[in-house]
Amino acid sequence: MISNFIQSLQKQQNIRGQTNTFQPGQIIYGRIGKLFPNQIAEVQVGNQKMIAKLEVPLSSGGKYWFQIHSNEGRIHLKVLPIEDSGGNNHHPIHSLLKQLGLSETNEHKELIQLLLNEKLPITKELVQTAVQLLQEQEREPAKLEVLKEMMSRQLPLTKEVFNSVLTTVKNEPMHQLMDALRANLNTSAHITKDGQQLLRLLEEMVLTGREKMTERATVQLFKEWFNSSGTTTSGTAFSLLQKLSIIDNREERELLMLAASKLIDKANGTSLGNSEISRIEDALRQNQAGLTSIFVKAALAREVDNGMINLKQIVSLFSSDGKIPQTMPFFQQLLDNPTNILEKIPSQFTKEEMVMLQKVANDAHEVLIKLDSGKNVAEMLRSLTGKIGFDYESKYSLSMSDKTGDLQKLDVLKALLLRFMNGEQSGTAKGEAEQLLHKITGVQLLSQESAPLNHYVLQVPLSFWEKKTDLTVQWSGRKKENGEIDPAYCRVLFYLELDHLNELIVDMQIQNRIMNMTIINDAEKIKAIAEPFIDSLKENLHRLGFTLTSISFRQTAEDVPRIKKKEHQYQSSSYSGVDIRI
Repeated sequence: MISNFIQSLQKQQNIRGQTNTFQPGQIIYGRIGKLFPNQIAEVQVGNQKMIAKLEVPLSSGGKYWFQIHSNEGRIHLKVLPIEDSGGNNHHPIHSLLKQLGLSETNEHKELIQLLLNEKLPITKELVQTAVQLLQEQEREPAKLEVLKEMMSRQLPLTKEVFNSVLTTVKNEPMHQLMDALRANLNTSAHITKDGQQLLRLLEEMVLTGREKMTERATVQLFKEWFNSSGTTTSGTAFSLLQKLSIIDNREERELLMLAASKLIDKANGTSLGNSEISRIEDALRQNQAGLTSIFVKAALAREVDNGMINLKQIVSLFSSDGKIPQTMPFFQQLLDNPTNILEKIPSQFTKEEMVMLQKVANDAHEVLIKLDSGKNVAEMLRSLTGKIGFDYESKYSLSMSDKTGDLQKLDVLKALLLRFMNGEQSGTAKGEAEQLLHKITGVQLLSQESAPLNHYVLQVPLSFWEKKTDLTVQWSGRKKENGEIDPAYCRVLFYLELDHLNELIVDMQIQNRIMNMTIINDAEKIKAIAEPFIDSLKENLHRLGFTLTSISFRQTAEDVPRIKKKEHQYQSSSYSGVDIRI
């Protein structure tokens, strides 16, 4: 599966820039490299190389167990009497557990073996905390993989971080988690104000272009009905809603009286005030059908105009069984291609109805995002990133420092999920909201700032005409002196799943604004498909100050070895000074 391949690429990227921050008490495994005059030696611990001052005689090429001690601002390594076994066999586990003062339980042995395999520093406190976390997650098959990710990234060993990293290990698509929560909220009989707001944002982010267009056209018909009370336009819109099988085929006042009863029961979670509800209730109780109809249409007109009610909630108000009917098939076909729309409409529609259909179909197409230019795509990604709330914590901290911090003002997805979960006692919706929250946090945790390389990961849901997918972008590179990322020296990986090409990876490596690009895809004709666009791509990149020198096409299986060879492209081999004392 390409998802496993993506994880392997992410792991390789992490290894390149990974440096351990050594702490007193940690036990590490190292090899003595070159020996220099004055008892100076090169020591390699995992992927790191350091210069050490030897105070005991050690052999070049020798492998030793060390315990870290702090001494006058310089790392002091104490050689431990632990049998050398290369760090990957079971022999040193007994000695390590004895050195740490831990019992030889299966959990301790399993964890020590994991730490040895991954060449990670070991402490007694780390082992005890990790074992406790593993015991709490006993039923999770991927628990060791998650723990390995947490420790290799030096993340806090907490339940919250575990659940967030778990979503990245399982690689659950963000758009699927959003869709599951959206469907749950849509079927909830009682939904809070925070739930309504959350639902609206989810629908904005995950509905396909076709779904958005259909919803916009249908909502526009309802607006015409509600806002044009007593006019010919209102009657035309009402007639269309019935002929399109969107609402029940009953008298208008009867349907509005039905809607009034449902609004009073507050079963649809609207934001109507108590006074508005009381006014509708009084008119209904006095059997004043005309007045009730006016109040209901006025109330719903405000709800629709303010975006406080979604289409399914509106439609359910005018359905006797509460179910949402299927619209006529030709309505969807008509919206798909509004060109020459008047020729496609069946004869039972009047001229006024045809004109209104043409208008709502044309207006609906304006909601589609045009992905015909890089500028539009960039703006869309920037908007999605902001709406998800990947920078939620930094914005909240900034607002708190300005004494203007208010969770209610941060209406991004992460903030809405937190507010929704705080207001929900239990239920599947709360569990799905928690899963989505963990997914967002997991993506945030993948981004790391550590010299010499910085890593930033971005994952957003993308909706095309009828396709939903996730776009994952991973940027690795250096920062400029002003703190901004440096586009002249970096590597960017794009992961995307498309309808016809299926899973696709674009690997861009940039050195001094000179770009080499690799397109990784298993489609047989990918090169032929891309060929007509290469010259245009080169020209557009040149306008941005980049020179594309080559594009290669590879399949997933053959590309893994190629990428592994580039693991150390950013690492420096120069050293100065003395880092540690042994």
